[in-house]
Amino acid sequence: MMFSTKEQLLILKDWLSLDLNSAYITGSVLTHIVESKYKIPSWLPSDIDICCYNFSDEQYEKFTDILKNKSKNWIPRTDNINYIIPGLYPISTQRTGMSWKTRIKYTDYSICSLCGDGKIIAMEDTTEYDIEHKILKWTCSYMGNTTCPHPKSDLEKLLPRYYNYIDRGFIDHNNEILNSINKFLSKKPRETIDR
Repeated sequence: MMFSTKEQLLILKDWLSLDLNSAYITGSVLTHIVESKYKIPSWLPSDIDICCYNFSDEQYEKFTDILKNKSKNWIPRTDNINYIIPGLYPISTQRTGMSWKTRIKYTDYSICSLCGDGKIIAMEDTTEYDIEHKILKWTCSYMGNTTCPHPKSDLEKLLPRYYNYIDRGFIDHNNEILNSINKFLSKKPRETIDR
């Protein structure tokens, strides 16, 4: 049995003692919850992303051990670990030096400018409006913004992420974002897009 998206986050909050100032949830799972306030989304999140803010090696190991013990399997990866737990979306964890306050300011799309702890969802001022009205717009523009703390390897994710949100029904008015992505990627030296 698959728990509802909201129930899944409450379960994780209980297991992991999630808190915005230490381990917080981010990603499309929160976009899904906010959209659910207005209508039943036609899409499901692919996973639950958990960021572990300024965790020491020992803290991170204890945190991930909880998930390993509840998981049917876990898949080590270079940038995070995925856990498969019955009744929940796959879970990805990552260590980060980015606080939730910084994270919501430096996302690519406004509909992703959210962080939560299982009960509370913090977001930028226009995020909920954009989600409700299915508007896809930039926040931290990759288009020459040097203050954006995302790694250069994220550039290769621009188009796949764009099409993912288009498939979920979000609207790029006049293809402005698609045109700017294509323009940006065509001007960048190839080595900035490679990992």
